[in-house]
Amino acid sequence: DIAYSSSASESISACFSYISNAGEEYFSSGEYTETFTNTQGCDSTFTLDLTIHQVDVTVENTENTFTVSEDDAQYQWLDCNNDFSPIDLATNQSFSPVENGSYAIEVTTEFCTDTSQCVTIINVSVLNNTFDQDISLYPNPTLGQIYLNISRDIQNANVRVYSITGQLLDQFNGNLYAEMNLPLRPELSGLLLIVIEANGMVATFRITKLN
Repeated sequence: DIAYSSSASESISACFSYISNAGEEYFSSGEYTETFTNTQGCDSTFTLDLTIHQVDVTVENTENTFTVSEDDAQYQWLDCNNDFSPIDLATNQSFSPVENGSYAIEVTTEFCTDTSQCVTIINVSVLNNTFDQDISLYPNPTLGQIYLNISRDIQNANVRVYSITGQLLDQFNGNLYAEMNLPLRPELSGLLLIVIEANGMVATFRITKLN
């Protein structure tokens, strides 16, 4: 009998890396040729046309809004401090946390799924503050009562409450002082912006009003 060499080829798509039948691990797309001994004892070749798919799970933080780099995918933001549990309704490419914490995103493309590293955010409610003192509102989220924490009183202030789309929902004028209760109307709910202005200075807060 005459022994013959043989050859074969295959096109394969894989996520992140691929381990061939010869035990080689490849991390990049390309054409790879491997030599092996066939059942007749002859050298034979196998050509692998390999496409490696990656998912870009780089997360950028811009003004307390996280955005993942991968476009045209399915998204699910996760709470790293709660065993990576999915966050309800947080299924967009960008995510604006309403609480301080640590967050990640699971991204699913046509070919692959990957999860980003956890990213941490603090002082999430304060969007800007040009007063020459620390100002904070708590608790956030709230069931209706929010309190102002300031280092000294603010005279003749204007307080406005907006929806996240910019609609003015409520406002009042007066003096502000530490541990002051800022009431929210019972019918208000969801993500709200509270703007405090006085003497040419302004502070803006983002809070969540729960029903």
